[in-house]
Amino acid sequence: MTTIRTPRRIGTVVRYRLRAGFTVDRGLSWARMVLDEDSGLELDGESLRVRVGHWHVPICLSNVAGAEVTEGCLPSERGVTAFPEGHGLIARTTTGPGVRIRCREPVPGAGPFDGLWHSMVTVTVGEPALVADLLTRVAGGHRALA
Repeated sequence: MTTIRTPRRIGTVVRYRLRAGFTVDRGLSWARMVLDEDSGLELDGESLRVRVGHWHVPICLSNVAGAEVTEGCLPSERGVTAFPEGHGLIARTTTGPGVRIRCREPVPGAGPFDGLWHSMVTVTVGEPALVADLLTRVAGGHRALA
C-alpha cells in the first residue's frame, strides 16, 4: 500500500519594513536644525509614520490609498506647510521630487498643524520612486485583504 501525502496548506505572511530619511538641500539651515536622526518616513507591518523632528503623523496601513512621486519645487517653496480644508500636509526639504501619500480618511496633523486633518501627506525622502511604488503595493495588498 502506498501512502500519498498531501502538502499542508500554510498561510503566507508578508513582512515589510522601510526607513527613508529626508533629502535636504545644501544650505537649508532650518531643516538641519529641526530634523533629527529619526526624521523621515518609517513603515512596518502595521503602520506608516512620518516624522519631522519631534512632530509625527501616524497613518494606519489600511488607510493608505496609494502614493506617487511629486515634481520638484522652487527653492522658495521648501518648508513645512499645511493646506486648508484638509487637502495636505507637505514637508519639503529639497527642490527635488518627493512622495505624496494619499489617505482614504484624513489623518491628524502634528506640531503647529495639530487640529488640522489631511487627506494627503507629501515628504521629500530619498528614493521617492521606490518609496511610492512600495507604498502603492502595500496599499493594494491591504485592499485585497479587506
